[in-house]
Amino acid sequence: MPVPAFLKQPHTLYEIAEQYWDLRSYPTQYVFSLLAQVLHDFHKSASKLTLEVVFELFSTIKPRSFSIASSCLPSGGRDIDLLVAVVNYKTKLLKPRLGLASNWLKDLNIGEKVYGWIKPGTLVFPKDSSTPHILIGPGTGLAPFRSLLQEREKLQTAKKDALHLIFGCRYKEKDFHCREELERMVKQDKLTLYCAFSRDQENKV
Repeated sequence: MPVPAFLKQPHTLYEIAEQYWDLRSYPTQYVFSLLAQVLHDFHKSASKLTLEVVFELFSTIKPRSFSIASSCLPSGGRDIDLLVAVVNYKTKLLKPRLGLASNWLKDLNIGEKVYGWIKPGTLVFPKDSSTPHILIGPGTGLAPFRSLLQEREKLQTAKKDALHLIFGCRYKEKDFHCREELERMVKQDKLTLYCAFSRDQENKV
């Protein structure tokens, strides 16, 4: 098998297992089939357990994409904000499920480096700032619209008659992302904001 691009530089097997293999992913039928072949007669096949087989068993971590939640104008392009929900819940069988990327980001210390790249987005906004915008961004879906709001505010073109944001989440006190920033823009007549908090009402709509 060809050497993956990320292994062009020397790495220990421990580094590969820790940083590159997705050890939390669900095994595919192919993995079970390959594992069955290896374990069928393990005392004879253990010595033939090559790196190629190991790499076939474990898939590499797939890149996670996040929408940038800030405009480049306020910081001059030096800073990037991400709006990430930490995935941490239990299944119906009470087994914990942790998001790989979100929990990794959560556990980083201040000053640690995060490597990534920027891809062109597909969301295109009208160039005319007076054109009415209806922005629907529940939860972390607020991210790209926060970028727009920051940019329009920096350019002094943010007007409540043109910017209409519909935001929704479960709880106002727990999940209202960027609350202070949005409420400030509303008070300054830069934004019209519509909110829905599904678990704070009896019907849970």
